[in-house]
Amino acid sequence: MSSQNKNDLLVQLKRAKSLANVQLFTIELQIRRLRDFEPEDEKFVLRWWSDLQFLILSLTGLRRAASIANSNHKVAQAINEFDNNLSGLKEMRDVTQHVDEYAVDKSGRHNKDINRKMLEVGSWNDPIYEWLGKELNIDIAYKQSIKLFKSIQEAFNTTRNEIE
Repeated sequence: MSSQNKNDLLVQLKRAKSLANVQLFTIELQIRRLRDFEPEDEKFVLRWWSDLQFLILSLTGLRRAASIANSNHKVAQAINEFDNNLSGLKEMRDVTQHVDEYAVDKSGRHNKDINRKMLEVGSWNDPIYEWLGKELNIDIAYKQSIKLFKSIQEAFNTTRNEIE
């Protein structure tokens, strides 16, 4: 690989690492909020639901940031492991992002097995979130998030050391 290509790769890995870092902090924030009492809990009894929706988006954001670096085989392996351990995440994210289609059982929605009656039915029993017939274990999600971030960090450090 030419030095220019390595420099381009390093820039790409740095960007992936930076974006993933923000998502990892956001994941940590959402998990902390899920496990703590927040002042708004007295009035907003479904705050946990909102925090879980934000967690889903942050986990997806981390995965997308990692995909910037997926030309590195260790990052690609970590993405695969992340996906395998969080198998319900993509569907949860898709429904969250396209709730307008699912709320009216739009014929063009991606998963026709999910209908409007399922949207507001879920449970939170720490560490398990159940929704849409899927489970998200936030302890596993956090461990996988750290592994994914570390794979990006490692790819960045290795590439930087090769250039120097």
